[in-house]
Amino acid sequence: YDDVVKRFGNAKEPALLELVAKALYNKGFRLGSLNRSDEAIAIYDDVVKRFGNAKEPALLELVAKALYNKGFTLGSLNRSDEEIAVYDDVVKRFGNAKEPALLERVAKALVNKGVRLMLLEKKEDSQKTFSRIIETFGAHQELNIQVCMVVALAGIERFNEAIPLLQHLVQKDKQNARECIPDLELLASAPQASEEARKFIEEARKMLETV
Repeated sequence: YDDVVKRFGNAKEPALLELVAKALYNKGFRLGSLNRSDEAIAIYDDVVKRFGNAKEPALLELVAKALYNKGFTLGSLNRSDEEIAVYDDVVKRFGNAKEPALLERVAKALVNKGVRLMLLEKKEDSQKTFSRIIETFGAHQELNIQVCMVVALAGIERFNEAIPLLQHLVQKDKQNARECIPDLELLASAPQASEEARKFIEEARKMLETV
């Protein structure tokens, strides 16, 4: 990865810049998987610094993914305020995007923010965040965004709507539908979680096991 950046880091051609951005992103991801979190965060910051003002969708997608991963990494380090600030940056930068890949990162950033706020016992702020997801993405049909919708509906305790949406996702793509389970489990584990939330996660698990 370092060799790619050294060779092509000052290139002007979009294809070479995308190669550099991918190399940096992959390096950050690999460092994170090795629990070298501070180094991973520094690499993600480098991606944003280099390509944050790019126009090319491929580069912007890597910026969005780098920011999202930075937020996730900060969360794993219990640096919650910084984590939430990064998710807010994702929304600020890409909230008005048209590209599905960018909107997916916005939706996922908002989900993570909502879950984190719930774990911090800030239920009202959490529910405001989840409501924003529903207002913004309610009409979107992309599977990954609909997975976020399941979590958001559960987050504001609209389980009667979350259940049929999850059933629909399971029928379309069971593997994709599974991605909502970790977030639902976190919500159900929060100190302010309702008994209905705990029942919902059990129902969701059974739904995914039996199909």
